[in-house]
Amino acid sequence: MKQCEKPKVSFICPVYNGCPFIAQTLESLRAQTLKDIEVIVIDDGSTDSLPELMEYYTKVDKRIKYIKFKDNKGAARCRNYGDKIAQADIVCVTDCGDSYPKDKASLVYNYFKKHPKIDVFSTGVTGTDEMGFPIFTQVTRVFKGAPGEKPNISHPTTAYRKWVALKYPYRETSKATDNYEAFFLTLARNGIRFGATNKIYCRKPEMGKYRHCRDIAEARRIKYAVYKEFNIHIPDWLEAYSPKKQKGSLETT
Repeated sequence: MKQCEKPKVSFICPVYNGCPFIAQTLESLRAQTLKDIEVIVIDDGSTDSLPELMEYYTKVDKRIKYIKFKDNKGAARCRNYGDKIAQADIVCVTDCGDSYPKDKASLVYNYFKKHPKIDVFSTGVTGTDEMGFPIFTQVTRVFKGAPGEKPNISHPTTAYRKWVALKYPYRETSKATDNYEAFFLTLARNGIRFGATNKIYCRKPEMGKYRHCRDIAEARRIKYAVYKEFNIHIPDWLEAYSPKKQKGSLETT
């Protein structure tokens, strides 16, 4: 496909050893009705055959760009780097394995065009089992950053204006998590305005152990530390809960 001079929307997708799942994400993005987009896949030190697959995709669709890091340091680094090199003024958060309706890019672009005072936008999400049947649906609400309020936002449904992420980047504290709660809370603290729709614009499939082979316990500890930093109450029983790290597993982005 012909590459645009400047895309209207940039999709940024960190991935680590996600070769079996990235194709479904890329195909959903290639099918977008808004053609003026770019897709930036950032390989966080994968050891699988992702480079070979991405060589194919970058040849068949010039809107797709592939960046490979030598070592694995986590999704936060990938997202920050992607935000820096994104050509569009609007960035869509993307997760490996997720898929999006054909009008996702169009929805996001038109929303920001219609609401110039809104800088972050999110949608609803649905999760599916291995057979493709829905197992959960999460709607979203406008996050206002009120004292003690947790952001009820599914991260891969989010889009934001590029300048927001450049000024308030993700915290690169651990490769176990991209620490998106801190990202949202920092934005709200600094007066960034959020918008939302309850419409479902992200499909998150079951992908076996891929979603659970990072250090979940560390990610949870970081999340709770962030909540304390922003004076968000955590029930004692919930803070005491700490899932065990799976032995012999690989960390993923």
